[in-house]
Amino acid sequence: MDNIREEVKTIFPYKNIKVDKTEADDIIAVICKHYHTTEKIVIISSDKDFQQLQLMPNIKQYSPLKKTFLECDNPKNFLLEHVLRGDSSDGVPNILSDDDVFINEDKRQKRITKNVITSLHEELQSGTIHERPNWERNKTLIDLSYIPVEYEDEILEQYNTEEIKGRKNLLNYFIDKKLKNLMEYIGDF
Repeated sequence: MDNIREEVKTIFPYKNIKVDKTEADDIIAVICKHYHTTEKIVIISSDKDFQQLQLMPNIKQYSPLKKTFLECDNPKNFLLEHVLRGDSSDGVPNILSDDDVFINEDKRQKRITKNVITSLHEELQSGTIHERPNWERNKTLIDLSYIPVEYEDEILEQYNTEEIKGRKNLLNYFIDKKLKNLMEYIGDF
C-alpha cells in the first residue's frame, strides 16, 4: 500500500492526504465539511456511510459498483437509523448490544425491530436516549461530525499545503507499467 501511495503522490495530479489514526472516511468528511459551501463535491465510493454527508449542500456520491449516484432522501434520518442499528461492517454493534458482541462467541446482537426503533425515536425526542451508554459510543463511531479537532486540523493543514503535481509523468508511468488500456483515457486523470 505504501508503494501505491508513493506512486500516487509523485506521479498523479491528485492531493495525497494521510493522517495517522484517521481513515479515508474521516479525511473525506473533513474536506466536505470545510469546502461544501464553496465547491461542488462528488464522493466516488459505494460506502453507504457517506450518505450522511448529504446533509450538507453541494455534496453528491457516485457508486462505481452500481454506476449511479446514491441519493439519500433524508440524510438526517439515515444517520439516526445508522447510529441506532450500528454498522457490523465497521464493527459497531447496534445501540442495544454490548461492545464485544462481535468478538465474544457467546454473545449475539439484540434484535432491533420496528417497535424498538419507534421506542428509540421516542427516547430521542424526550432526550432520554442520552442515558443509554451505547448511544454515545455509536454516535462517536458512526457520525462523521464527531472527528476530533486535532485530527481535523491536521487533515486541513495537509490538504491546504499539498501540491497537485502536473500530468507530465503520467505517459511514462503508463508505458513503464504497461497500462495500454488506460493510455486512451490519460486526459481523464
